[in-house]
Amino acid sequence: MNAIDFDRLQPLQLARGSHHPGSGKGCAMNVISYITGEAKITDYPSCSDDMVSTLVQAVNDVLADPWTGLLTPEDALAVVELGMLTVGTGNLSRAAKELGVVGYTEARTAWANSEAFTYLSTAIATKAKRMAEVLRWAHDRNYIRGTSHSGYSLTADGLAYTILNGPIEFPTLDAADRSLMIENARKAILEFRRIFLIDTEVPEMDAVRERLGV
Repeated sequence: MNAIDFDRLQPLQLARGSHHPGSGKGCAMNVISYITGEAKITDYPSCSDDMVSTLVQAVNDVLADPWTGLLTPEDALAVVELGMLTVGTGNLSRAAKELGVVGYTEARTAWANSEAFTYLSTAIATKAKRMAEVLRWAHDRNYIRGTSHSGYSLTADGLAYTILNGPIEFPTLDAADRSLMIENARKAILEFRRIFLIDTEVPEMDAVRERLGV
C-alpha cells in the first residue's frame, strides 16, 4: 500500500472537478493522490480502485456549492475521509486470486447492487440531471457565464431576470440529505473492502482534520 505522508497535506480548497497543481483547488481524490506520493496528481490514484474513486468524486461534486463549485470545510473533511477509506483498494490481486474469475465478477456485481451503492447512484443521478436542466435553461437564455470548474456568475440578462423573478435556483441538498449521502458512501466503500477482502488498516483521520482546520 502507498505510504501516506500527512506533511504533504497543505491548505487546499476542495472543489468540484479535478484541478491542476498550483491552483489551490482539488477534489478529494486529488488530495489522496498527493499525500500518497503519486508522481502525477490524478483523480485515480494507484492506491485506490477506480470504482470507489469514481464514487468519491461523484459525492465530492454533488456536495459542492452549485454556484462557486467549492465545498464547505465540513463537507471537505467528509469527502477526504471517504477518500482515505479507498486507500488500499487499488490492488485487488488477492481478491482476484481467491475469488477466481467468476467469483470476482460476481463480487463486482454484488457491490454495484448493494443497498448503499444503489441509493448513491440514484441520488447522484437525480441531482446531476436536475443540475443539467437548470444549466441548459440558464445558458440558453444567456443568464449565466462560467464553467463547472470555475463556477458560475450572472450575466446582465441574468441579473435582470433575478430582479424581476427571484434567484435562479440550482438543485441543492439539505443537511439531512447531505448526511445520508455521506453515510451511504461510507457504507458502500466499507462494503467494497469487505467483498474484495481488503484487510489493510484504514488510515487515521486526526492529521487530516488538523490540516483542514475542522
